[in-house]
Amino acid sequence: STIGVLTGFCSDYKSMLVCRILLGFFEAGHWPCALRTTKIVLDSSKRTMGNSILQSGGAIGAILTPPVILMIVGNNEAAGAWRSPFIIIGSLGVVWALAWLFSTRADDLPAPKVEEAHDMPKDSGFLWECLTNRKFWTLVPVVICINLTWQLIRAWLPAFLQEGRGATEKTALLFNSAYYIAADAGCIAAGAMTLWMAKIGMSPHRSRMLVFGFCAALTALTTVASVLPLGPGLYIVLLIIAAGSLGLFPCYYSMSQETSERHMGKTAGLLGALAWLVSSPMQSVFGKIVDRTHSYDAGLAVAGIAPVVALVALLFLWPSETVGDRVQSSEGGRPAARLLRNSLTHHRCQEVRAVGGWRGGNAFRRQAEIVPELRPLRCFPDVRSVASRRFRDRSLPVDPERRETVAPFLCEARLRLV
Repeated sequence: STIGVLTGFCSDYKSMLVCRILLGFFEAGHWPCALRTTKIVLDSSKRTMGNSILQSGGAIGAILTPPVILMIVGNNEAAGAWRSPFIIIGSLGVVWALAWLFSTRADDLPAPKVEEAHDMPKDSGFLWECLTNRKFWTLVPVVICINLTWQLIRAWLPAFLQEGRGATEKTALLFNSAYYIAADAGCIAAGAMTLWMAKIGMSPHRSRMLVFGFCAALTALTTVASVLPLGPGLYIVLLIIAAGSLGLFPCYYSMSQETSERHMGKTAGLLGALAWLVSSPMQSVFGKIVDRTHSYDAGLAVAGIAPVVALVALLFLWPSETVGDRVQSSEGGRPAARLLRNSLTHHRCQEVRAVGGWRGGNAFRRQAEIVPELRPLRCFPDVRSVASRRFRDRSLPVDPERRETVAPFLCEARLRLV
């Protein structure tokens, strides 16, 4: 925001260039911090919805910027009329930042609890973790592909409509605003869909994959838009593409939040940097294709296929779900019980029934630290008791020194071990 204010006082090209570089540098730092924040304050089932709200802010800003600038500048056609929006909007950002810093308390963004920290693997360093992290390398092509689609289409859309389809400049500008509105709606809808799927008992990762796949199918409609003439049909298809292209991002953000417990902010920042390093040069490649073919159709069609490549990467490279992933974040009794039963059946269990009436949820999570077989269940607060559980194994491994503390809990929870 401070750099935005200083931009309004630039006097030559060099000072403007420095301000724009600094603006990009400081603005980029927002995303790793923001993603770290949504991970802390929201559980896995609600995280995609939180990321949708976060991402939608960018689209809302793109929608509001033209009328706000027009309101500030009005009919002023003086040479320095452009300076006022930078100074005013940047000043508002400074005020907001100060209000945020003074209103946010330490417990609003808590650090991991001690018991959670003990569960974390040994810290081997950020670089080594990235090199050996399968999730990180899976998300590299994903973030590149979804950014290619979003950046290329939104940047070249006005030229496609005006030069490629013969729309007037006014029509193209008005539709550009409608495009961002549709993108914002698609972004919120993506989060809402994952939230609904989690409530009916679906695991967070599976719900994200389904929504991601659906959005990738919507962006692939660029192959249809590339052959449609100017008219209502083309506009409708482009709005659908807008919704799908931005709806991909909340799902990706939620997956990037699972890459690392210790270094999530740095991994998210590195993934974003890689995406920009690839997508930025592709703008000139798109322009060269237009110059060579004298058409925007081929470039537009190819840009929408990129998320399909990202979906294939996720399907074949992302690690399989763990038991803990399957039992997280269901709400309500019956769907939660069904999900828990299915997950434990996969985890060497023959039978499990969830019933109400036990109020020892916190004790259950504490004892899960002692009983390894119960550890996957500690993140599942909605199931209040387990009435019966049978294992194929002859015994449940328990530290003999802690057996005295475990036995009362097992009795209270009415767990019958075979």
